[in-house]
Amino acid sequence: MIEVAICDDVREDALELQSYFDNRIYQVNCDIFSNSMEFISRQKKYDVIFLDFDMPGMSGEELAERLREGGTDSLLVFFTGTREPAPEIFHLQPFRYLMKDMPPVRIRREINEILEKCHERKRSYHLYAKGGGDIVKVPIYAISYIELAKHGSIIHTVQKNECRQYTMRESIRELGVKLEDSGFVQAHNSYLVNMEHIVQYNKTYIQMKEGIQLNVSRAYRKKFDLAFRRYLLNE
Repeated sequence: MIEVAICDDVREDALELQSYFDNRIYQVNCDIFSNSMEFISRQKKYDVIFLDFDMPGMSGEELAERLREGGTDSLLVFFTGTREPAPEIFHLQPFRYLMKDMPPVRIRREINEILEKCHERKRSYHLYAKGGGDIVKVPIYAISYIELAKHGSIIHTVQKNECRQYTMRESIRELGVKLEDSGFVQAHNSYLVNMEHIVQYNKTYIQMKEGIQLNVSRAYRKKFDLAFRRYLLNE
């Protein structure tokens, strides 16, 4: 079961969005909340949370800030009719940014991709890596970036604000091929980056959610720019 929350003070909009989850190949439970405090009081874990920006009291952006500070790894999707995407929200790691006036066919496509991402997370698509002398399963969505090592690669992960490192014998080139359809892009000879974990990008460096800054080399800048732009535009 995929757990979905919709937080929107306009009930008609929330119900219309909820209708897009009917008759899907995945089982979905969808809860609707009319404001941020109602959502917070539920204290339930959701796979994906749809947030309207402009709500009375605590706005959707403020709620997203609070959720990230609390360590949530739920997918956040802004669903609004009033604001275009702005660089200031990147640090909240929104998975999608949907406008309410999008054509229905576009919204259906986006919903399909969002549910597929939730399903992928639940399947815990993973890599096998070494940590603390043991072989462990590392979920793909938890990987922030992968760093070149002398004999393979170092996997850097972030889950619930906890950072960990694992090692693998596979090279960055090999992992790049394996992860090319999972939101990873090479920004430098020394590392692959999970775009879902980027909170800021200014052409020469990227800042990851754990606070570390990584340089974007000139050799990879054009390819990285294109990949990141497509990621932000949900293409």
